[in-house]
Amino acid sequence: MPGIMQLTAEQFWQFGVEHYQRQGVKYACLSLQNHYQGNINLALLLIYLDLHKAFLSEAHIQSLIAALEPSQSLLLPYREMRKELKLQLKKAGYQQLLGFELKLEQQQQADLLRVLATFHLVCNDGDAAPNNLSYYCLQLGAQPLIQGLYGE
Repeated sequence: MPGIMQLTAEQFWQFGVEHYQRQGVKYACLSLQNHYQGNINLALLLIYLDLHKAFLSEAHIQSLIAALEPSQSLLLPYREMRKELKLQLKKAGYQQLLGFELKLEQQQQADLLRVLATFHLVCNDGDAAPNNLSYYCLQLGAQPLIQGLYGE
């Protein structure tokens, strides 16, 4: 895996795709999104940072959350519209809507990386493990999902 500061949008996307395929992760991510109003892209970034032992402050996490607001205001209504139209559209039309939604997701990831690049991160090679994802889940009341989000 690339170092944190060299993480590109394509590498982050690929990490997300691969991690999402781990057993239980998809279910936990969708539960985070649908039941706790959490953001899957932020959760994936926090998991990546936890795996690389990069510690974020509460202010860092709040800055990342704030970075999502512009794209989230587009993505949430679009996602709802896509879900409502699923049964009315032919497969090709639905796939087009889904493809556009994925473009919005990629934009969110790029927004997160842009903000992340402004942080001075502390990485620890020792035994101390960061709790970035745990902090986020605690804020949302989604602590039961933590292990599933890691794919454990």
